[in-house]
Amino acid sequence: MSIGKQIKKARMEAGYSQEDIVEFTGVSLRVLHHLEAGKPVNEVVVDRVLFALGIELPRLELVPK
Repeated sequence: MSIGKQIKKARMEAGYSQEDIVEFTGVSLRVLHHLEAGKPVNEVVVDRVLFALGIELPRLELVPK
């Protein structure tokens, strides 16, 4: 599973909308859409979203299956 899909899954399991994450992080909705769709985004964006969700990188599966 891609990082973007894992982030989307974690966001939904935490009960947050995309708008909530946008408000928490200051990341634009368009960039969040790109991230969750698996498109390339800036590393800072990924860090902000992970922080907002309380996720540390080692918890994500970085190797696609």
